[in-house]
Amino acid sequence: ALVTEVLDWGGTPWFSLVQAFKGCNNLTTFGTGTFSGNTGGVNLTSCFENCTSLTSIDMRNWDLSNGSTMDSFAEECSVVTDVYLPALTPMKGSWESAFDAVGTAVTVGCAFNLEALDFTGSVGNNSLGLMFQSSRINPSSNFTNWVFGVGTEISSASMFRLTAIT
Repeated sequence: ALVTEVLDWGGTPWFSLVQAFKGCNNLTTFGTGTFSGNTGGVNLTSCFENCTSLTSIDMRNWDLSNGSTMDSFAEECSVVTDVYLPALTPMKGSWESAFDAVGTAVTVGCAFNLEALDFTGSVGNNSLGLMFQSSRINPSSNFTNWVFGVGTEISSASMFRLTAIT
């Protein structure tokens, strides 16, 4: 309950933020400063899950070039109005339910700015299933230029299940 803001991510590359802020109901913002994952990628599973006061997820200055796992990353962040991921963010592991139930308490929904994500080379258990399930999506959202390479294996079952376009 005492965590309301993240000011700085520090200079050391991150390996894991699994459940780091899960359930921080008073977290409203986190720094848009630099953030980097380590050479093996960064695990962001449930990092901001159920942060019911978080209004924006701006990761444009984050270096995720080594990949990320984002299962339930921002699940149930109901008042988020915009999400920005850096272009060409490669998938390192599953992104299942990453944005499940995002923007549901916002009249205009959430503007997902997810242009040019890179799913090249994804194999095995990588999933985009239920990624936007039950979310409210603003029509200004950008899902263009996603890259899927030859031989890419990704499950996208029910990716947009029960979503609403406002």
